[in-house]
Amino acid sequence: MDKKLIAKKAYELGFNYEKINKNCAQCTFAAVLEALGIDYDTNTFKAATGLGGGGGLTGNGSCGGFSGGAMAIGYLFGRGLEGFKELNAKPEDCFPAISLVKKLHDTFIEFYGSVLCRDIQEKIFGKSFQMIKREGDKVVITIDEFEKAGAHG
Repeated sequence: MDKKLIAKKAYELGFNYEKINKNCAQCTFAAVLEALGIDYDTNTFKAATGLGGGGGLTGNGSCGGFSGGAMAIGYLFGRGLEGFKELNAKPEDCFPAISLVKKLHDTFIEFYGSVLCRDIQEKIFGKSFQMIKREGDKVVITIDEFEKAGAHG
């Protein structure tokens, strides 16, 4: 399959996953790998959960789309466990994934001017959103305003 068709398929899968399932990091991770016909495991998919919405829905960290994309790149091209636990891993084994994530980063900078969730929200919606807050001892997810602005749709 050609690169443009793969990218189109990943975009469509990611858009549909985000619309229904939410969590930009998980949706991007799954969409990229599925568009490439690559199976992924549940635990790696679960690891993307906390990266959504700039990390814990805070908006203060990297965009979940960027983070999920970086995870997919790492899943495909990242350094494995060989020698890692024995403190004998090779740093250069990280370079293929790191160089591809740098390209992804540069694409985000070119398109959005940032990789930060809140900055990308401002670029798309004209403002950033508080998607999670504390109310006493409880943490409350507050994505209604974000969705009313057109997110996930």
